[in-house]
Amino acid sequence: MTKHKMNNRENIVKAHRIVIKVGTKVLTTKNAVVDVHYIHDLARQIAKLMRMKKHVVLVSSGAIGLGAMSLKATEKLHAISMRQACASVGQLLLMHEYKKAFEQYGITIAQVLLSRVTFNSRSGFLALKNNLETLFSLSVLPILNANDSVSTLEIDAEFGDNDILSAMVASKLDAQLLLILSTIPGMYARYDARRDVDKESYCAEEKKPISEVHTLSRRIWQAAGPSHDILGSGGMISKLKAVEIARKAACATVLAYGREKNVLARVLSGEEIGTFFSPGKKIRYKKRWILHSQEQGKLCIDEGAMKALHQQKSLLSKGVLSVEGVFDIGAVLSVNEQAKLISNLSSKEIETLIGEHSSEISEQLGNNRKLIARPEHIVFLDET
Repeated sequence: MTKHKMNNRENIVKAHRIVIKVGTKVLTTKNAVVDVHYIHDLARQIAKLMRMKKHVVLVSSGAIGLGAMSLKATEKLHAISMRQACASVGQLLLMHEYKKAFEQYGITIAQVLLSRVTFNSRSGFLALKNNLETLFSLSVLPILNANDSVSTLEIDAEFGDNDILSAMVASKLDAQLLLILSTIPGMYARYDARRDVDKESYCAEEKKPISEVHTLSRRIWQAAGPSHDILGSGGMISKLKAVEIARKAACATVLAYGREKNVLARVLSGEEIGTFFSPGKKIRYKKRWILHSQEQGKLCIDEGAMKALHQQKSLLSKGVLSVEGVFDIGAVLSVNEQAKLISNLSSKEIETLIGEHSSEISEQLGNNRKLIARPEHIVFLDET
């Protein structure tokens, strides 16, 4: 067993609120069927954390994979309709196994299916938080998954095998730890190294996972690669995106091998296991929501207006050069691909005001409607 390393991981020991994400391939055997024994062992480990009064959320992939096995679909599932069908069948199978596993420990589970709409809507965003807080108060374990059975978008692009969803939930709940359980023991300095550690071209350091990552540098992003799994859809890229989201909520992330013995307790004890991604500077809750919401339109603004935004000033309609999309008041928009904001005006109103002087705008909509967004509703994409 490796030695404990407490200097950078010491806050993990104190973590009270934990989001655990388990991937599709971790949940299945080599024959691609659900591993009941693993699910029961995972339940044992989570039950121990809950007895310690920790708030735990389990984000579980596997529904599409289980559905595919039940329907005997063996090829890559490209068609959205087929993935929806597999998810519909698989969700029932997955939750049935979890229910049996957690019943042994007297734990009630709750299924929570999420879509992008939940996170894009401010009211939906807050309702989800309130729901999870209530479940915590009742000592119920929330088991979350993307609502793939009704999604009309590309499921892979939605949440990347639930990596991104788990990070958004961790951000929403102000969790202290996001633990991503995968089929690999951590992140490697070279993407291919994790598949063939015996290659002579790899140096000794490249043949083992990186212990700690404190900055998502260009080198780290280059070390990531796409997913090649038949059933999974995450890959290291989606895991780094998840880390990026978690960092903005001051949440640490650990990527570890899901079938490591007692992996939850060992990570929570501060043991040097997997790759530890340190938390970043915490961004205010509302700004995090803006950052993580999908844009409903785009604004192109002039240089003076962009300078004003950097100076923590409001965006005035007179600084807008063009607008894309159709949206209502309160929509999240991108600005020059550098920032995002909550719009105080609809797309129709902004189009009407482009090129107008302040006096004419006041005459049409009133003084209060010259503002497209206030500083507290504007966030830069590179904000950390």
